[in-house]
Amino acid sequence: MRGALVGAALALSASRGAGWKKGVGIAIAGGLFAVCQWAGWYSDLAFVHLHNFVGVTIWVLWRDRVSRLHWVFLGVFLVGCGGIAMGAAEPILAATGGLSAPWTKLTFRELALSVSPVPYGAWAERLLVLYAFAQAAHYVVWLRLVPEDDRASAAPRSYGQTYRALSKDVGGAVMWLALGMMGVLAVWACVSVGGARDGYLTAAFFHAHLELVAIAVLWAEGRWPFVEKGAGAAQGSGAAQGSGAAAG
Repeated sequence: MRGALVGAALALSASRGAGWKKGVGIAIAGGLFAVCQWAGWYSDLAFVHLHNFVGVTIWVLWRDRVSRLHWVFLGVFLVGCGGIAMGAAEPILAATGGLSAPWTKLTFRELALSVSPVPYGAWAERLLVLYAFAQAAHYVVWLRLVPEDDRASAAPRSYGQTYRALSKDVGGAVMWLALGMMGVLAVWACVSVGGARDGYLTAAFFHAHLELVAIAVLWAEGRWPFVEKGAGAAQGSGAAQGSGAAAG
C-alpha cells in the first residue's frame, strides 16, 4: 500500500493538473502513507480487498452513460458483496465442501492468512469468499467490460480481429511475451495449481498499484467522467481508451 501511495504522489507531481489539485492529491497520499505506516500489515490487508473495488469504480465512472445497463452489473456486485459479508455463502459452502480442494495443495488457513486478520472462524471464511467474488468481478471489468465499451462498433470482434487489435495496441514483442507466460502458467498449473496461482499473483499484483496511480492522475487532470459521452462505443458502460484490444 505504501509503495502504491508513493507511486501515486510521484505521478501527481508529474501530471498536467492544476497546482492546487496536485497539492491536495499529494497531501492525501501523504496522509494515507502515515496511516499505513502506523497500521503496518493491516493497511496492506485493506489494500488487497479495496483494489477490487477501485477497478469497478474506475469502470463505473469512466464516461457519461447512454443507458442504465451498467447499474445491473453494479447492483449484482454490491448485493453479492453485502450478502457474502453477512454470511449468505456459509450454508452453500457447508453443503458443497466449497472450502476444501486438497488436490490444489492450497489450504484454507494459507489462503485466509492472505486476506483476513485471522486464519480461522466465520470472518476468515467470509473475507476469503468476498475476496474471490470481488476479484472475479474485478477481472470481468478489465478483461471484458472495459474492452467491450471501448470498441467503436456494437458488433463483437472475432478472435482474429481481437488478436490484430491487441497486436496493434501493444506490439508483437509484448504479445509473444504474454503468450509465452500464459503457456508457462498453464504447464505450471498442471504440475501445481497452488504454485501457479502464487506465481501469477506475484507477477500481476502491480496492476493494483497502477489503478491507484490512474485514479490520482485522473483526479489531478480533471477528466471526470474520464471519457466524454460519444467517445468510443459508450453503449451503456464505462471504458478505457486504448484498452479495447484486450477483449478476447
